[in-house]
Amino acid sequence: MFLVARRSLEDPRFGQSVVYLVVHDEDGTMGVIVNRSSDISLSEALPDFEDEQAALHALSYGGPVGMPVILMLVRGQAAAGGMAHVAGDIYISGERRVLEEIIASRKSASEVRFFIGHSGWAPGQLDFELERGSWHVVTADSDAIFSGETESLWPRLIERLEPEGIQVNNPLSPPRLRLTAKPPAFD
Repeated sequence: MFLVARRSLEDPRFGQSVVYLVVHDEDGTMGVIVNRSSDISLSEALPDFEDEQAALHALSYGGPVGMPVILMLVRGQAAAGGMAHVAGDIYISGERRVLEEIIASRKSASEVRFFIGHSGWAPGQLDFELERGSWHVVTADSDAIFSGETESLWPRLIERLEPEGIQVNNPLSPPRLRLTAKPPAFD
């Protein structure tokens, strides 16, 4: 699933973000923001990693949790050792050995994404944010995750979920008209 930040979500960490949920269970929720790129290459983040292929992959900002950790979303037919299945043809890993294998196999950006940090919620925390109306929940699209057009993902989704127009602060409380006892006199 995707969590799509509502227009009204002003949190600087999550405003205008699309989070791909990778785990949601009784222990909490984890995901990665899929629409925040960076200008840091994998080789810059891992200077001890000596493979020119690493320079071809950019890191994305996955979220404010676990910032020194790199996670990978990998698209494939089956999981290799060290990968966990998320959904469909998407797997996740944070293991160095898997990273080395992926780089050695010369996977393209349409097959692998690298994230620094992730997004996380304690048990019940995301439920509270959903009840508060901070997020839309929509079916994730693996093509959108691995396309080169992730920067435009939030605007495309939000236009479908919250079409442009005059937005009201509290749609549950329609304005009330006040009636006067006597109509005003006109001269």
